[in-house]
Amino acid sequence: MMNASFSAALALQGRVLWALCLREIHGQHGKAKLGYLWQLIKTAFGIGVFWWIRSVSGFGSPQGLPIPLFLLLGFIPWYIFDGGVRIVMEAVKTNKALLTFPQIFPLDLYCSSMLVIWVTEFVIFLIYITIISV
Repeated sequence: MMNASFSAALALQGRVLWALCLREIHGQHGKAKLGYLWQLIKTAFGIGVFWWIRSVSGFGSPQGLPIPLFLLLGFIPWYIFDGGVRIVMEAVKTNKALLTFPQIFPLDLYCSSMLVIWVTEFVIFLIYITIISV
């Protein structure tokens, strides 16, 4: 059984990560008029371009897998890796003022940035899987 101080610390950590995630979401897409729609457009454009290149080159469907699904399964991990590296590298530099709070550590900034990227890309993946399977 957990003692009260550990559960209180865990609850505080959860609130810190939630607040940092909300801040990260607003920092990534809060000022843009398209917001998260841009993420959908970026993925669709990437798939469209590579689909066109594959069709012009004469490559068929890989092992019976639909080409959009094949490309989606490549783009989503790439966007997670690319966005993760890019945003996590700048997480401390862009949020340096937050580190003055005793509850916030650099690892919290890294975790919240990656959590936002993972959830965003997972939701985009679910949206496109739904579209592709219809």
